[in-house]
Amino acid sequence: MKTNLPDADALTVYYEQYAIILKKYESQVSYLYEKLEEIRKERISFIDEKIPQMREKLEEQQISEAHINDWLDTLRNDTMRSLSISETLLNSFYVSSLDEFKKELREKLSIGGEKS
Repeated sequence: MKTNLPDADALTVYYEQYAIILKKYESQVSYLYEKLEEIRKERISFIDEKIPQMREKLEEQQISEAHINDWLDTLRNDTMRSLSISETLLNSFYVSSLDEFKKELREKLSIGGEKS
């Protein structure tokens, strides 16, 4: 019975080429991982450490609770928006790199592309 599954040789070639190309993109993958991790840590640090520290300093200066809340809410929203934009830029870079990776893999395997 004929199936649509690739044979063992085809899978071996696929995974060999995949490994070769992945190694080529290793620095980009590491860069993306590190930057996204930095953003996650910065978000946590901002919410868990910096906001409470700022609140305490503002309270020490006897600023009204309403003004403190308004200011910190604005700062929190602006900071979260900035971090989200950074994540979006990194994700766009990731998608672009992934498309390039897939294209190169197809070309190496002669699927929808020319042999290299």
